[in-house]
This record gives sequence, structure tokens and C-alpha cells, in this order.
Amino acid sequence: MDVLVDRLERLVVREYERGGMTATTKDAVDRALDGLTKRGPADRTPPEGST
Repeated sequence: MDVLVDRLERLVVREYERGGMTATTKDAVDRALDGLTKRGPADRTPPEGST
């Protein structure tokens, strides 16, 4: 999950530096975040070494 959040953060920062997020980028970020919130705890894989 940390990897996904890191990738989303870098995308948002890059778009901001270019002058703002496009509607397409915003939609992609929204879909990614929706996918995270719709998955249940059983769907999430614990980080390596956390077991």
C-alpha cells in the first residue's frame, strides 16, 4: 500500500509542478483511491516481514 501511495504522491506532485492536475489525471487518481477503499481487509497482503 505504501508503494501505491508513494506512486500517487509522485504523480500529483509532478502534475502540480506542470501547472495543475488534468481532469484525466484526477479521474485516474480517484479510481485508484476508490479501488483501495473498496477492497476489504482480507484482500490486502501484509507487508513483507510483518508476519
